[in-house]
Amino acid sequence: MKALVDKISTLQGEITSADSVVQNALGQCISHITEIKQKVQQHTELIQTLQSEQAIMGSGESSSSPVLQTKVQSLELKTGTFEGIVTTLHREIERCITAIENVERNRQTEKQLIENQEKKIRTLERSISLKVSCVLLKLNYLLCFNVVTSNIMLYLHTELF
Repeated sequence: MKALVDKISTLQGEITSADSVVQNALGQCISHITEIKQKVQQHTELIQTLQSEQAIMGSGESSSSPVLQTKVQSLELKTGTFEGIVTTLHREIERCITAIENVERNRQTEKQLIENQEKKIRTLERSISLKVSCVLLKLNYLLCFNVVTSNIMLYLHTELF
């Protein structure tokens, strides 16, 4: 029974450590997503700035207009890439959250099983204790009976002789 209790304690420790690892990984994913969102915001602001500069300059400066258009297209491409990365990371976080919820449900189920096993162990221990007490009482009764019988036999033996 001690081995079972030790095994239960080991399982609880493993579940707790796995839960902390998952929480740590989830925190790192969230920080990466925050960084990428900030970069997307910066690129979006830069695109808007370049577009407003191009509108102010008008079509009069033909030499700088292709350069600005190239920069805008490059930034739009980068922004699209970052948005794709954010979407993918968001999807992965949702999967992680689902996995964490499943692990938590499994942990609760295992915790219930462990509690039930512990109750069963306590019940068996009580039952064994009662049986031992009962056997000890019977042995005590038999011992007393033997002592009384021996005393009676001794008394009869001394009275007859």
